[in-house]
This record gives sequence, structure tokens and C-alpha cells, in this order.
Amino acid sequence: MFRHAKRLAPIFVLQSAGSVFGQSIDQIEPRAGTWKTWAISSAEIIDWLRPPDAASTRGELESVRGAIAEKDPRIAQQVSFWDAGAPSYRWIDLISNRFISGAPVTAFGHRLYAYVAMAMYDTTVAVWDSKYAYNRPRPSAVDPTLRTRLPTPRSPSYPSEHSATAPPPRLPCLAISFRPKPRGSRAWRRRPVNRGCTPGWNFQPITSRGWSLDAVFTTNERAFYWQSADGLRIWPYRHADKWMAEDKLHENPPRAARVYALIALAFFDTFIASQDGKFTYWYIRPHQLDSAIVPIFPAPNFPSYPSNHSSFSATNSEMLAYLFPTRADYIRAVGKEAGDSRIWAGIHYQIDNEAGVRMGRSVAQKFIAWANADGSQ
Repeated sequence: MFRHAKRLAPIFVLQSAGSVFGQSIDQIEPRAGTWKTWAISSAEIIDWLRPPDAASTRGELESVRGAIAEKDPRIAQQVSFWDAGAPSYRWIDLISNRFISGAPVTAFGHRLYAYVAMAMYDTTVAVWDSKYAYNRPRPSAVDPTLRTRLPTPRSPSYPSEHSATAPPPRLPCLAISFRPKPRGSRAWRRRPVNRGCTPGWNFQPITSRGWSLDAVFTTNERAFYWQSADGLRIWPYRHADKWMAEDKLHENPPRAARVYALIALAFFDTFIASQDGKFTYWYIRPHQLDSAIVPIFPAPNFPSYPSNHSSFSATNSEMLAYLFPTRADYIRAVGKEAGDSRIWAGIHYQIDNEAGVRMGRSVAQKFIAWANADGSQ
């Protein structure tokens, strides 16, 4: 009903949409407002205040002109900062930087990415629904003499995609309730762990046995990378950022928001599926079964089977292969290395890796099927 409410009365349009924003083929996703959403039933349930009429719009131009004329270098820096990519890019980047810097965050980073990316995607779809319903011209279309700080996007002005996607929600920690633990010497044994909203676990240092440095340096180095903040959480977004920039997809806010949402939500569901498997089987870690095995870094404080990292990496690489098919072979090789690294580190069995890969690919296929029917094709 809200979609019809948006169209009840004519709005201020200086020229036809085609002449203001270019031909339909040049517009930025004019049908993105019809794409399938995640948390809201559809973009139509979100209604914005109607934009002002022609007289009010011309009055607003004076404030726009004043903002453009402002010489404060901090303003220019902020414009450059927020225009580095699509509106959703900077918020994902800020989350990643918190993990890298060691700032306090939730212990389950995939949850933070998932909810922020989902909220920004649904918001962007709702924004695009109203943009093309109201079709309000950009300020430079109303007054071609305006010398804008940035190139004018090829989409209507109202509402603002940058304003709508900021700020992302603050999220609490995620608590996990474990299933009843089976008995027996082969069942995984838990040790005390810090589960608060602070980075890292309360592991005690462990030194690895004296293997030949020349023989294992490469695998050890890659294993340590995949245990880092970048290797655990951030790498799929790094690749997406790079490839969207290369393909100029950062100029298309709905497509960029869709990329982040599909990656983050698939990652989140894989975590749930993998943890469900772990606390169904309570499979013992290799070093708990054989004390001669000393991992190169402490094993995570939960059961072994299936491998979380193998699950996540398979999902992430399959989603990136779907979203960027020309890089599919490369990113699948990256995902395989990520899973293999847990065996190199001595914290998983091969069966954990194989089961994680199967699970991760299965979850990814569910999301790819959803994406193929989301209306964006």
C-alpha cells in the first residue's frame, strides 16, 4: 500500500527521468526497489516523507551551494572518505578495521558482519524503491551551474542512500548454549575460556616441537595467516572490495550492498550449521588424542568435527565465485588453502576438513539459489 501512497500526487520533476538521468540503460538499477529483501517483507513497507515541492527545492539549493563553497579541508577529507566506495563499503571496512586493530568487538565477528550487511542491503533496496517512485532530480540537474565536489550519480536524489545506510546497528555479544556432552575418553574436553566482548581467547602460550624450519616454514606461515583476524573473518570482504573496485561495481550501491549481504549472511548460517555439528558429535581434537601432537598455535576451545574454518572458507569462496565468476578458479584455490591450513596447524583431522568443505558448499548453494531468484537478474 505504501508504494501506491508514494504515487498519489505528482512530484517536482524538472525534466523527464530519461533526460535528467540519461536513458534507462544508463540509470543505476531502476528496478532494485523490487529485489527480494531479508529482514523486511519488501521495500514497499518502508515509507519516507514525501520530498518537497518545486519552490522548496529551489530554496534548498542555496544551502547546497553554501556547502559546496565551504573551504574547510576537513569537509573535503570527509567527502573523500565516504566516497571511497559504495555507501555500504565504508561500514564494512570500519568493522574490519576494528578486528585488525584489536578494538573491543563481539567474540563472533561473522554475526556483526551479517546483521550490518543485511540491514544495509534491505535499506538500500527500500531507498531505491522510493528513489524511482519520487524521481526527484539531483541538485545539479535542477541547477546545472552547480559545481559539485563529486560526479553526480546516475540515480534520483531522494532519499539519500548514504544517509539511510548510516549508522549500522550496535549488536550485543552472542551466547551459545551447548548440548549435553557425551561421556568417554574420546569426547572433546573443554577448558575455561573468555567469552566476553573482547578480542581473542584466554589461551596459554604453546610452543611447537622442533620441526625443520625449511620443511614447514611455508605451511606454518600460511597457517598463522589463516588464524589472524584477516584470515578468520575479513578476507572475503577484502576480495569483494578489490573486485568491485576493479569492475566499477562500487558505483552501483544496490549491487554492492547485495554482495556484502550475500557473503555475510551465508558466512553466518555456515557458522550455525558448523557449530551444530560440533556439539552434536563432540569430536576430540588431535592433540587431545595424541599428546605427541603439539599444534603450532592453541586449538580453538570447542570440538573438532567439522572444521569451522573449512566450512567458512568453502562458503566464502563459493559465494565469491558466484558473485565474481571470472575469478572463480582463483578464489576456490584460496578457500582450499584456508581449510588445509587447519591440518597444517595440527588442530584438525582431514575428515574435519572434508566434512566442513561439503557443509560450506551446501550452505553456499542455498544462498546462490536465493540470489538467483531475488529479482536482480
